Amino acid sequence: MYFKLGDYENAIDHFYKAIELTQQFSGGVPEGTLLLNVGNIYYQTGQINKALNLYQQALNAVSSEKDLRLSVHAMLNIGKMYEKLDQNDSARHYFEQSIAQSKKIDNQEPLTMSYNAFGKFLMKSADFDKAEVFLTDALKLAAANQLLNETAKASMNLGSIAFERARLSDARAFYMQSLVLNKQQNYLFQQMENLQGLSRVEEKDNNHVKALEYYKEYLLLNDSLFNIQKQEQITAIEGKLNLQLKEEELQNQALLIEQQNNVLRQGRERMVYLAVVGFLLIIIIVILFSRNRLKQSREKALLEQKQLETEYRLLRSQMNPHFLFNALNSIQAFISENNTMQAELYLSKFARLMRYYLESSSKSAITLLEEVDGLRLNIELERLRMNNAFDFSVDVDANINLEEIEIAPMLAQPFVENAIKHGLRTKKEHGFLELSYFLENNYIRCRIQDNGIGRLASGLRKTNETHESKGIELTRRRLMYLHGKSYKDEMLQVMDLFHENGEPAGTQIEFIFPYN
Repeated sequence: MYFKLGDYENAIDHFYKAIELTQQFSGGVPEGTLLLNVGNIYYQTGQINKALNLYQQALNAVSSEKDLRLSVHAMLNIGKMYEKLDQNDSARHYFEQSIAQSKKIDNQEPLTMSYNAFGKFLMKSADFDKAEVFLTDALKLAAANQLLNETAKASMNLGSIAFERARLSDARAFYMQSLVLNKQQNYLFQQMENLQGLSRVEEKDNNHVKALEYYKEYLLLNDSLFNIQKQEQITAIEGKLNLQLKEEELQNQALLIEQQNNVLRQGRERMVYLAVVGFLLIIIIVILFSRNRLKQSREKALLEQKQLETEYRLLRSQMNPHFLFNALNSIQAFISENNTMQAELYLSKFARLMRYYLESSSKSAITLLEEVDGLRLNIELERLRMNNAFDFSVDVDANINLEEIEIAPMLAQPFVENAIKHGLRTKKEHGFLELSYFLENNYIRCRIQDNGIGRLASGLRKTNETHESKGIELTRRRLMYLHGKSYKDEMLQVMDLFHENGEPAGTQIEFIFPYN
């Protein structure tokens, strides 16, 4: 209503209100149709770029197959706007897209419109051959479907092509057909174009009287249309002015809102700034406190490590004289018995073991190969000293690289010595000691198992309590230090073994430790 009356400001207001309602509720006029109408208003007021933007929004609003007809209208309008802006490549693209989409619709009217628009575009580009093909197809479809306006358009454009090619009789027939149809629909501007075309045809065909008659009719329509156009132009200017005033009002409102938002934003930014500063101060305090706690924890851990190493070296120094005394007694016994070869073998192993003790006691880590060799020497010496009273085996997992893996030294030593001293030394039958290393995830598991008399018989286990040697307790603490917070009690297990009849069958000790 407002659009037809030329009240573009109210027309746009009502269209946008309708768009808001369409976005909130379904079942009304499609949003794309409303956007197309707003675009038409901007086109009528000569605002081509704004019209183009609205037509593109309308095309984007198309969301299903049932909107194909709407999408064709949007594409046609976009193509015409690009043609007005002399962007012919873009115009051609959208005209071709409209034809492709129209072929998917049962109704022939969108395809007729697309053929007509593309044919006219090609005609203006002087591609008359191709233009004539599309316009002829448009004329056939329009006539078959009784589309008077499209028939008139196709006839008018075909008349212009025939005139350019000097086919005057064809041009006369097309112009006349278009004139008759435009008179039926009371389209004055189109009648003017037809009369002007007919005048040119008759003039070129040397029918000057007829040419003058058509030209006079053209002038009469032109005067009438001029008055109408002047009134429409005045209305359009008023509408454009109202639109500009409305846009300026909206811009002023937007500016005021932006200023208010800036004030609110500055207040929020100050609050955020204060909150961030306070938060950062809290973080700094927490970091300083955590660093202090961490420093204290590290100092405490370092102190405990030094204490542990001191106790370990002290225990080693206590163990060495005792072991040295027993070893020298064994060597003396071999010499007294004139068993020189056995004495030399024992002395050689003893010297190598002493070197191992001296080197490992000054290192924080040794290779697993050095550890295994040291344990093997220790066991062999004890076995020789006990007249081969027991056998032993040392097994290492095939996946373990003895020369590359490094571990803390002498972890298994106290357990091996306990197994021999308290389990195998007093055993009547032949004893056996088994030492094994396994690779387990990121750890190495060590197992020491003997078939000795067991802890109960040796006095190492009492009712309701466990008594362990100082060496074992120190090893437990070393394991706790090596594992850190991940240490669990099950990482060191001492198990008593029994026969089926309940008699002691020995002792098994397992522990896991990290490696490098």
